[in-house]
Amino acid sequence: MNDKVAVVMGAGSIADGWSNGKAAAVSYAREGAAVVCADYRLDRAEQTRDIIHGEGGKAIAVQADATSEAAVRSVVDAARTSFGRLDVMHNNVGIGGSIGTPDVIRPEDWDREIAQNLTTAYLGIRCAVPMMREQGGGAIVNISSIGAVRFLRKPNVGYTAAKAAVEAMTRACATAYGRDGIRVNCVRVGFSETPLLRVGAESRGLSAERMEAEWAKSRAKVPLRNEHADPFDIAAAATFLASDEAGHVTGVPVIGGRPPDLLDPTRGCAFSPRCPYVQERCRAEAPPLRQDGGDRPQLFACFYPLGSPENAAALEANLSKDLPQAVASTRVARPTP
Repeated sequence: MNDKVAVVMGAGSIADGWSNGKAAAVSYAREGAAVVCADYRLDRAEQTRDIIHGEGGKAIAVQADATSEAAVRSVVDAARTSFGRLDVMHNNVGIGGSIGTPDVIRPEDWDREIAQNLTTAYLGIRCAVPMMREQGGGAIVNISSIGAVRFLRKPNVGYTAAKAAVEAMTRACATAYGRDGIRVNCVRVGFSETPLLRVGAESRGLSAERMEAEWAKSRAKVPLRNEHADPFDIAAAATFLASDEAGHVTGVPVIGGRPPDLLDPTRGCAFSPRCPYVQERCRAEAPPLRQDGGDRPQLFACFYPLGSPENAAALEANLSKDLPQAVASTRVARPTP
């Protein structure tokens, strides 16, 4: 990314440690880009700028409310004034908070969540495109969430709707701006252990021990090494999408974290108490493939045994000793409610 200029909206961190935006700004700089670090709190933007300067990179810090068009335009203007161009707009700002369905969420909470998660991305695109079009191209990276495509235990409709809209807007803009040489992609974050999550847990009264226990359970559900994403994992995906190496990639949601269709197998699956693959996670709660009458079990798609008929037969043989009603080589049974 030598000689490129990147704007990172939400480049600060709410507490000590690495936020996704802070890691993205530093990663862009490490790849050779000059970075405009924008944040609602100037001191947080300055901390990120100082890290980049300390590593020999180029960066400026700008205070900006990402929900304000005038403020976002001022950030784009700062990129032009300080570095002469704008190649990358990274729309990182986003926050959850409201829990519930539309009949529960207050209108003011809905408006806040839509503004923070969707309007910020809209304004980032709106303000960056004219300069990028003038230059003959650019790259926009939006930050989405796995909440856009799957239910996460509790209904948080505001956040879900906003992030789903971010992904829809990403696809639509990728098509619309393609002839201008502007690529638009997003990173769908599964779970990234950031200071924001720690602060949120502490605000709910969770002790450090309880928080670590909850995170350990969540990590165990991730198929890839049973690990959460690190902010620099998210940053690496964003840096690739912003770079010339992704020159023919547009309209794509890159998944960072757990895949969207893997749910907790310990709920509802008749095999799960004895399944040797339970620690690796499965699709015990995927949509039913078939339903039998009477007391026959309802069948669900199973993530394991990795498509191997031999492994499937072995799994079925082992489990059917205790669950004689279980059927089908690549399916897991759970009783019909």
